[in-house]
Amino acid sequence: TYIAAFVLFAVTICFWAFGKFKKIETPNLLVAPIFFWLLLCGLVSVYLQGASFFIVPVYALLVAFMVVINQKEPSAYVLVILALPALWIYAPFIKMFPIGLGLKMMVAASLLTTLTFFLLLPLFGFYKHKNRLAILGFVLFLGFMVSAHFNSGFTAEHAKPTSLLYVLDADTNSAQWATYEHELADWTAQYIGDNKKIPEKLADKTISSKYASGFTYVSEAPLKQISPPRIEITNDTIVGKERLLEICITPQRDVNRLEVFTNQIGLNKAIVNNIELSDHYLAHRRNGKLITHYISNNEYTELQLAFPKGNKLELTLYEASNDLLHNSKFTVPERPEDNIPMPFVLNDAILLTKTLTFE
Repeated sequence: TYIAAFVLFAVTICFWAFGKFKKIETPNLLVAPIFFWLLLCGLVSVYLQGASFFIVPVYALLVAFMVVINQKEPSAYVLVILALPALWIYAPFIKMFPIGLGLKMMVAASLLTTLTFFLLLPLFGFYKHKNRLAILGFVLFLGFMVSAHFNSGFTAEHAKPTSLLYVLDADTNSAQWATYEHELADWTAQYIGDNKKIPEKLADKTISSKYASGFTYVSEAPLKQISPPRIEITNDTIVGKERLLEICITPQRDVNRLEVFTNQIGLNKAIVNNIELSDHYLAHRRNGKLITHYISNNEYTELQLAFPKGNKLELTLYEASNDLLHNSKFTVPERPEDNIPMPFVLNDAILLTKTLTFE
C-alpha cells in the first residue's frame, strides 16, 4: 500500500508539473526527456551492461516522437502500443525495489516512476486536463496513505522480519547477542533488550549481507563452548622481497560459511583452494574482505598468500553455522507466527570470530 501511495504521489507531481506547460506542444515537451533517457542509457551501457535492455522503451519513445511530429492528431491506439514496452519493463521494478530492498528504496521507486512517466508523455501529452489528473492522483495518494497507516501492523500474512545471532569472540573469550533490526521485535528483545548497545568492533567488518550493513545492536550473552577452527600454518617463508604464507583452516563443528578479512595491506598474490584471485580483485577489496567460502561437509579452506616482507598481516576469520535455533547448547524458541527470519542477511546463526596476526 505504501508503494502504491508513493507511486501515485510521483505521478501527481508529474501531471501537476507538465500541466504548467499548456502552451508548449507535445513534440517540444518530448525533447528533454528523450535527451535525458539517451544519456541515461549511454551511462548504463558503460557502467551497468546487464541493464542495456533499458534502451528498448526509449526506441518506442523515439518512434512515438516521430509519430507526434508528423501527425497533429495521432491515433491513441498507436501511442498505447508504443507505451507498452515501458510499462512491461519498468512496472515490475517499481514494485519490487521496495519489496526486495526495503522501504528505503521507495525513493528509487518514485524516481523510476517519474522516468517511466517521461516515456508515456506522447500518450499523456494530448490530454488537456492534466491538473484534474493531478488532483485525482493526490486524493488517491492520501487515501492509500491513510489505508497503509491503519493496516501497518504485522500478521502471519505480513510478518515482521527479525534477526538474531550469537557472536563468540575466540580472541577475548567473550560472547554477544547481535541483530540487524532497527526496531526490536519482542522475540528479539528477549536477548537484546534494555542492555542493548551499538556495536563497535563488529561495525566495520562483518559477514556479508545483501545490504552491506553491519549489526545494529548487541548485548552481552552467556559464554558457550563453541569449538574454533583448527589453524595450521603449513608454510611461512621469505623469498626475495616477498613473504609467502600457507594456512589451512579446518572447521571443528558443522559450519556453513567462512569469511576472511585482512588489515589494510597490499597482497601481491592470493590463492584459495588452488584458485588464484585476480589482481583487480585484490586491488579493489572492500573493507579488507578477502574471500567468502560456502562450506559443504566441513571442508577445509587453504590460503596461499604473498605480501611484502616486513609488513604486518592480520587475518580476521568469521565462521558461521545456521543452527542457532536447533543447537543443543541453546534454548532459543521458535518465532511467533507474525515474525519471519530477516532475508538476505546472516540469520539464526552462531558466528565465531578469530584473528590471526603475522608480524
